[in-house]
Amino acid sequence: PLERCQGDHVVAWSDGGITHPDNGRLDCGYHNRWRWAHGDPGPPDFERPPPLPPGADREQRAAWLEDWRRRYQAAIRAHEADDTW
Repeated sequence: PLERCQGDHVVAWSDGGITHPDNGRLDCGYHNRWRWAHGDPGPPDFERPPPLPPGADREQRAAWLEDWRRRYQAAIRAHEADDTW
């Protein structure tokens, strides 16, 4: 959720990146810390769930998001296990 996101520099401030929305991104705290500890390879490739139907209700959106998270986390674990990410 947005309220749990952290702002972060795309180009690190220590590398000359300016503090400006054009040089910003939002990630959760875990992914911000992971990025700075391991580098930023970009998002892993993973099979995304099918798009939500127009007019999806709250339960459908929550189920879709949970499916997306499950697939994304599985892709991260696979990359970490292969040491390719």
